[in-house]
Amino acid sequence: MPRGTSPAAVACALTLLVSSCSLLEDEPEGPEYAPTAISPDELVHCEDEGDCGEAGAVRWSVPLEDDYHVHLPHHQDPAVLTPVQDAVVTSFARPRAVVHEGTVHLHERDRFSAFDAGTGEVLRSGEQADPGQNKSVDELFLEGDRLVLHAIEPRDWNGLFYTAEATPEGALEWQAIEPPEGEFDAASAHTYGEGLLVLQGDQPPGEHGAPHPYHLVDASTGEAEWSADLPGRTVDRGVVGDTLYVSASGDAEEDDPDLLFEVDLADGDVGDPVELAEHQRGGRLVATSEDRVVLQPNCDPKDDEDPCTRPVTGMDTGDGDVVWEHPEPSTVREVVEEDEGVLLLVEDADGYWWVDPEGGEVVRAAGGGEARLAALAATVSMPWHEEGATGEENDDPFTAAAEINVPGHEPITVDHASGIAHVTDYATDDGAAVSLFTGCAPDGLEPEEAAAPADGNPCSSPRLFAVDLGI
Repeated sequence: MPRGTSPAAVACALTLLVSSCSLLEDEPEGPEYAPTAISPDELVHCEDEGDCGEAGAVRWSVPLEDDYHVHLPHHQDPAVLTPVQDAVVTSFARPRAVVHEGTVHLHERDRFSAFDAGTGEVLRSGEQADPGQNKSVDELFLEGDRLVLHAIEPRDWNGLFYTAEATPEGALEWQAIEPPEGEFDAASAHTYGEGLLVLQGDQPPGEHGAPHPYHLVDASTGEAEWSADLPGRTVDRGVVGDTLYVSASGDAEEDDPDLLFEVDLADGDVGDPVELAEHQRGGRLVATSEDRVVLQPNCDPKDDEDPCTRPVTGMDTGDGDVVWEHPEPSTVREVVEEDEGVLLLVEDADGYWWVDPEGGEVVRAAGGGEARLAALAATVSMPWHEEGATGEENDDPFTAAAEINVPGHEPITVDHASGIAHVTDYATDDGAAVSLFTGCAPDGLEPEEAAAPADGNPCSSPRLFAVDLGI
């Protein structure tokens, strides 16, 4: 018998023509994990367990249709639940959703489903927007009662735009918006009330400092109100009233100031440039009113190795002068509109604060029982490879838990699923704050298969589930 040939192999070779056999003594085994609250293959609601409102409880869970794998996109990242057609190393898009009038509109790339935000009931499943067009979805947002989809055509990197009435049931009737000048390079979109959208394009390749193409279009018809080349990029929340704010960065080597421009949305006319007292390098600008633009440093105040070094700063849109500075190095985590007006959620080393952007006054510390604000302010991280509550490091990418942090509250660990992906946060109609996730019920994780159509472990129990924030 040749060295290395097992008796099992010889027996198999002798009987190959008349029977089937395996050289493997055991079938490959996948990871085995215990079931959790999302494991039942049916709609689950917290009323069944009597734990509605408890921090970390599953408010509802619903099976997802289609085929999914739990996929490792990179060797240093935790696993994530991924549709089979996306479970390849070079092509991956996380699920996202918007919530409108009690309905969760979920998209996974260009596949759209709808669920009742309070109960998880499936209202629509698996529709595609313009299925004949190859595209990668960049953003889904709302303009009034219409969904607006911004996608990228991957071959030429052109921007694609679609709108549809945000109906909870029935097929979405997507309408393509055709930019007036044809192809539109890697554009972005901004809402402008009254059913209008501001579409912003990129500068021509290799022409730093060149104007950006803009169009103002009707979201319901796709018709252009005007088109213009404007001298900068839109600032965050750049549409205020009838004005669009765009900014242009000055030459850092020459210490040139950054410039702010007011654009009249009625006709696209551009006002005189305003020199800003503070550079936005290492941060970004947020327009909060017709009088104020706020510099938001891109930093983490609690990062010991690379902490914030600049404060959040409010500047006058008329002359660019500094009106106020937050007392400590800080950043802006969220901008919300309340009855009393726009508020900034500012984070510094001492905590979170609701700040009036007009004068910089701290209105109150963040926290308490404000469900809508809690949902807006919640942040979700995946702190795997760090010590958890047991003091032991978790180095299993399939059991990496998510952690929800709400200002003024204890962190919430979400360990109900394998391959957890955060989708969005929202407040339900009955006043509960929840975070929404996709993931695979752990006991539905199956072994990898060599002949599988995609990378990763097949998941027999993909789920969309909402977790209570206890607020």
